Amino acid sequence: MALVFVLARRLGGARLGIVAASIVALTYAADVPVLWASGAQDLLAICGALASLILYSQGRRRLAAAPFLLALLSKETVLLTPIVAVLLDRRAHDSWTKTIRAA
Repeated sequence: MALVFVLARRLGGARLGIVAASIVALTYAADVPVLWASGAQDLLAICGALASLILYSQGRRRLAAAPFLLALLSKETVLLTPIVAVLLDRRAHDSWTKTIRAA
């Protein structure tokens, strides 16, 4: 929940961070990986992907590769995380080519 809060706060402020973390905490989707031992790989993948997105949004692109690699080793469903990172990093005045090249 803390990683969701940090990422949402970075994108839209403290109020959005609180709302996003509250929604994730109250949904049933968050309960399954926490309550079952078999969901541990899902938790590792989600934490790694969120940590990677936070580091990427802070401009630490090379460092963001480490948690992404760990997340990828946990579960292959996080394979599209770099695309999400590029979408988060996109500025209105920049071209797509410039954004992808910077990534």
